[in-house]
Amino acid sequence: MPASDVQTSLDLLLEGPTGAERSRGITTAIPPDFGSLTATARTGRVDVALPSTFSRIDSQAILQIACTVAASPGVPGNVAPDQVVVDMHEPGDTQGAQMRCNDTGDVTMVDRPSDTSGGSQ
Repeated sequence: MPASDVQTSLDLLLEGPTGAERSRGITTAIPPDFGSLTATARTGRVDVALPSTFSRIDSQAILQIACTVAASPGVPGNVAPDQVVVDMHEPGDTQGAQMRCNDTGDVTMVDRPSDTSGGSQ
């Protein structure tokens, strides 16, 4: 499936549960005025551009975004959802926060590799 399916999954998440899903008790932590999310998928990774800073986003919404993209069709590399690294970026942030969504729906942070270039003075 194309990597654009990850973006489609995010777009559907932003729309919220359908009427049928709501009648089954499915809810969302994403508010209606959340803003847009942009996803870029590459082998075993998804970069997500957030519309706001982490401090302004409910932690359940972050979890929902991370787990949605990790389980989305279209993540290249045939990687299991719990092995997909999700890198979320606040506006203007180039480094982001890396996380994985485990099979119980919890998020764990992923440590960034240390600078091993030996170039510090």
